[in-house]
Amino acid sequence: MSDQEPENIRAKQIGVLLRYARLSTGKSMKEVGKLIGVSGSTISAYENGDKTPSLPELETFAYIYEIPIEHLLKKSKISDEDGRKRNINWKQMLQLRDRIIGARLCQARMDKGKSLNEMAQVIDVSPRVLRSIELGNRSISLPHLETLIGALNLSLSDFIIGEGVIGEWLVKQRALMNFDLLPVNLQEFVTTPINQPYLEIAQKLSEMSTEKLRAVAEGLLEITL
Repeated sequence: MSDQEPENIRAKQIGVLLRYARLSTGKSMKEVGKLIGVSGSTISAYENGDKTPSLPELETFAYIYEIPIEHLLKKSKISDEDGRKRNINWKQMLQLRDRIIGARLCQARMDKGKSLNEMAQVIDVSPRVLRSIELGNRSISLPHLETLIGALNLSLSDFIIGEGVIGEWLVKQRALMNFDLLPVNLQEFVTTPINQPYLEIAQKLSEMSTEKLRAVAEGLLEITL
């Protein structure tokens, strides 16, 4: 292996990461290039591994693509994850999701003692159309879904996917969003490795019943007094 080969491999790794990050935002090479002050051909060179961006440029890419800088710095292969995305039958997944949502709507309607006609009137469609939605043979628009959910006193979160590739991704994104809402001092505390034991203790305490927490508190009082 030549001295240059490891650098070339690293450039290819970074390029692939940059390409998928950009594509996930829907931005063109020209748009990204304009944002950081380079040409679209330079962005192409970065993504093809023909040229390697500087650290400040990578930091800027991370900001533009709204991803952690570590994502662009990692050296592990990403082909497995991207392969999973390519191999998913998205049409089949959407059809399955329509059936699940329809079944949940149907069950909720029956639990509330509502007739098909009543709920069809809520979203101004025929009972036949609503029945088709409940059977998963027809997709329901988000506004109609929100209206039905409101009429049934449910929450949209009850219908959002929680499993599979998309579900796992949504859980991670929700966790990141909640993390961003924390005060800076708490973010620093959580991300400091030495504090992990304290976080594990907090997690265990949160899972305890009121009685067990009371017993722990009483035990601590006995120790300190």
